[in-house]
Amino acid sequence: MGGKTKIQMRSDLRTDLKDSGSLWSNPELDRCIERAHSDLSRFLPRERQYEETLVFAVTGESVTFPVDTDADRIVDNADISATADGGTLTIAAQPDVPRVLTLTITDASGNITNMSVIVKGSDRNDKAVDETFHWAKGSGVITGLKYFKTVNEVEVDQIDGNSAGETLDLGVGAYTDVWVDLANKPVKWATDSGTDDASNGLSRNTDYRIDYINGRVKAIGSQNIAAAEVCTFAYTKIQVGIDLSALADFIRVVRVEYPVDPVPQNFVSQDMFGSVVYITGGGEATEQVQLAEGQNVRVYYDAEHISPNDYAPGTAPEFLENTVLLAAGAYALVIYALKQEHQAETDAASARTALAAASTAQTALDTALSNIKKYLDNNSEADAVGILKDITDDAAKLRTRIDSLMSLSNTYVFGDTAPSAKKYLDDGDATLNVNNVGGEGTTVPQAYVQYANASVQLFSGLVAEANSRISNLRTYIEQAAGYNNIANTFAREAEDSIAKVNSLIQEAAGYIQAAGTELVLADRYRAESIDRHNRAESIWRDRKQYIGDFVGSSVRQMPSFDNRSSGYL
Repeated sequence: MGGKTKIQMRSDLRTDLKDSGSLWSNPELDRCIERAHSDLSRFLPRERQYEETLVFAVTGESVTFPVDTDADRIVDNADISATADGGTLTIAAQPDVPRVLTLTITDASGNITNMSVIVKGSDRNDKAVDETFHWAKGSGVITGLKYFKTVNEVEVDQIDGNSAGETLDLGVGAYTDVWVDLANKPVKWATDSGTDDASNGLSRNTDYRIDYINGRVKAIGSQNIAAAEVCTFAYTKIQVGIDLSALADFIRVVRVEYPVDPVPQNFVSQDMFGSVVYITGGGEATEQVQLAEGQNVRVYYDAEHISPNDYAPGTAPEFLENTVLLAAGAYALVIYALKQEHQAETDAASARTALAAASTAQTALDTALSNIKKYLDNNSEADAVGILKDITDDAAKLRTRIDSLMSLSNTYVFGDTAPSAKKYLDDGDATLNVNNVGGEGTTVPQAYVQYANASVQLFSGLVAEANSRISNLRTYIEQAAGYNNIANTFAREAEDSIAKVNSLIQEAAGYIQAAGTELVLADRYRAESIDRHNRAESIWRDRKQYIGDFVGSSVRQMPSFDNRSSGYL
């Protein structure tokens, strides 16, 4: 028969989902196919049979007892003086058999408090096992409760107060505290016997103890079983039950046929506990009986479906493969919905970043506007308004002074009365052809010239003062222009900041819009996923949709709760 490989299923999935190869990776689709097969196993599990010839007597089974106390077998004298929370320790060796562990703390300073150590590994069935050891203060030994077959990590989860000279050991305790597994379980009561490595007989409850239901033995201290000794045991397996722990894909027992030869077939009543199926009755209206040596028993059981690989198809019936793809497509759409939600979260974070940048640009804008105001009218006398006021004040003073100069020009330069220079020059001119008055050596015209020069010099000083005031006005005007230029620079900076704020706000709006669109798409993908999954489950629940490969109808179909067929594949 045929069936689709994983490669073919991936190709069909991409066709159904209109994916050219860029939307989903191969590992993502492989995971979807695996989950769909798991769903199918819950609704329509794989139907399998197991047959065993009943052999109950076990003889000559070798059992190696554990080594004795070795306090540092696994972690040897680890220095924890500087170990921080979360630190891991070096593993030196492994337990010899599955057994409990011992933790030894050497607290040299007596200051260690609130210490927790987590040991991680696997148990006797190769399943994960963790155990946490808590310690309060001082040195001491803690014995664990869980059995470890292997130790993979020893983590100091928490430690306070550690200092120099403090160590940790992880090892194993006394061999007489360890249960050692037999090859079979359960064991029939009082059918066991044993010999030591020298063929001396061993006595139950004197040399060893036995756990019948779990199929294990434990040495008793100070007796005939030494540490690491190899002993031999004989026993009879229980005759009302069968251990099914070897069935790797087992889900549940459906029927047990015993014995296998009668016609009509004889199906016995049974109960399942753990990995053991117990025969509780010999058939319809028949009391419980022991299973007979040499007879065969058949177990009909449900098993999980196996996903295909790249080279071979899985165990799903061929006519149901499209429903598996329908469920796998639903899981693929969930993955894509999550991708959209993650992208929406990323875009929202980008929007927050853009808004934070806009806030920074807004701060720069506020600073620029403050500086504009500062250099125009908010910096005491050192701004354009202050300088313009100085210009106005000094211009008024200059006008007043110029008016005074015009008045004084008549007094000292152009007037017809003293002390006008014109008056002195006119009077001096009138004495040029007149005899000097005042005696020999007196030069009257020269004296008037000196008077005139003095008046002119006095007026020149007043003019110089006016020029100085004009120069100050020019300085104020230039300074005001400088402040205006500075304010213009900050104005341009403010314009740039406004443009940047607007750009960042638009960018944030774009991210927010994109995030909203992505969330809408995520909802649509999820709704489509739910619809596909419901259709697949509807088909699996409806007995009219399921007809086996080799039978006309199935006697073990799950009922249709709505009496409707989805009609979809």
